[in-house]
Amino acid sequence: MSQVTYLDFQPIMDDPFPLSDRELDDPQRVFLNFFAGNALAETRCHLAILLEVCATTNNEPFESAEMRRKLFLLHHGLERIVTAAFLLAKRVAAEELDQYE
Repeated sequence: MSQVTYLDFQPIMDDPFPLSDRELDDPQRVFLNFFAGNALAETRCHLAILLEVCATTNNEPFESAEMRRKLFLLHHGLERIVTAAFLLAKRVAAEELDQYE
């Protein structure tokens, strides 16, 4: 049985639809809000858990070595994006504090 994926709807999925108009105007705000409630270490831990679960399952999307390789590369990229977002959020928060001093 074939599984429907996001790639089946790529034109729709390439749009930043989960963001509000305000977030589209100021995407750094998304990072600030995310890291206001999530620590970087905790986020990395959750990514590692997701990786482990997906890499050790026999479900169709992850049953081949090639798909697992792509998963590990994706995890590496997501961890870099999360780290960069954390640094941006930290920088923006510091700049906002400086404005009030």
